Amino acid sequence: MAGKGKAEGCASCAKWCLIIFNILFCLIGIALVAVGIYAYITLRDYLNILGDSSINAPAIVLIVFGVITFIIAALGCFGACKESPCLLFTFAVIIAMLLIAEIGAGIAAFVFRGEVEGFFDGKKDELLMQYKEGDDSAITDSWDKVHEQLECCGYNGPTDWADSALAPDQAPKIPDSCKEYTQGCKDALIETVKDNIYIVGGAGIAFGVIELLGIVLACCVGCQARKGTEA
Repeated sequence: MAGKGKAEGCASCAKWCLIIFNILFCLIGIALVAVGIYAYITLRDYLNILGDSSINAPAIVLIVFGVITFIIAALGCFGACKESPCLLFTFAVIIAMLLIAEIGAGIAAFVFRGEVEGFFDGKKDELLMQYKEGDDSAITDSWDKVHEQLECCGYNGPTDWADSALAPDQAPKIPDSCKEYTQGCKDALIETVKDNIYIVGGAGIAFGVIELLGIVLACCVGCQARKGTEA
């Protein structure tokens, strides 16, 4: 009897741990959305000058995962309260799939982090040519914001703008947004993008490790609930 009481006590402890975990899990979902939105907004202007917003995908993935995580946490909490083996094992399987995808997105972000300089070097000439003073295009607006935020001018320096589409009567040919700066944007631009990708990748992997605990707890409670049903 003492052994049975101890087992029931452990099961009850695991159940409440799972409920508390799912409350934490809801907060993780909110945090993932917040980090994803922050990274998306922060990187948007820097990535626009590449003309390829698809490389902001890790941030978008985090936002999607955050929403899914929040919804799944509700399922897990309900399953723990009801002690439903079906709901608990379903919860564990979904979290396992989410965990794999999340860690994959984190790894992809880290891999891309090493390729940032190559992306910028390969496209900078084409995108410098698309800048036009007074134009409200995404590329022009993004270049102006990069100049102002990073306090720099051009990619390698102000001379990059010599062949740009600036107004013919503007001399020297330098955008108004960076006339007072002499340093090129390359180093600051690449480091800013890398730092934010590091945040995205780190958040994905860190939260993924936490989710592993949820899988273990769900399986423990699910197994105990199944034994109780079969008894």
